Amino acid sequence: MEEAILSAEEGLSLYRELNHPTGIAQALNVIGEIARFGGDDTRARRAYEECLAISQETGERRRIYFMLSNLAFIAQHEGDHQQARNLFHQAILLVRETNFKLDMAASLSFIAGTISATGQPERAVRLHGASEAALERMDAFHQPADKLEVDRNIAAVRAQLDEAAFAAAWAEGQATPLEQAVANALGPA
Repeated sequence: MEEAILSAEEGLSLYRELNHPTGIAQALNVIGEIARFGGDDTRARRAYEECLAISQETGERRRIYFMLSNLAFIAQHEGDHQQARNLFHQAILLVRETNFKLDMAASLSFIAGTISATGQPERAVRLHGASEAALERMDAFHQPADKLEVDRNIAAVRAQLDEAAFAAAWAEGQATPLEQAVANALGPA
């Protein structure tokens, strides 16, 4: 992990010398992803927060969405589900505004981890099911670092429900249209 981060930091230094905000943001995102994937949430948060600030200045809406989601994952890791929920809500609202369906679908599984952790496992499973169905219809998948988060969230919610309840909620979620699932995810806690 350290070798990969050192390489990314070299790129970051070059982008800083060039005063290239988009390149700086991309390098910070890469550093954050490597750190999160490697379990260094402190380093990941620093990189994501700086990337978010730069992206807000440049107006890169999709990167803003990614940073909000990544910071929410860090909050989930720390057990701060209120902060995770707030960040995921912001992220989902942003992609709903831009009507980027791939990110809307992925977001459902992201926020489901927080919903499950706050005592709503059936609702969380429905969101996971809706997310997977929407991604399958688009012939898409979660990014590798995000897939680890989704798998962790699904394992946690499976531990809360028996197999029949899990399967029923999953099937219900898979039958839910994407826009309705997004509205369900944004609904009250």
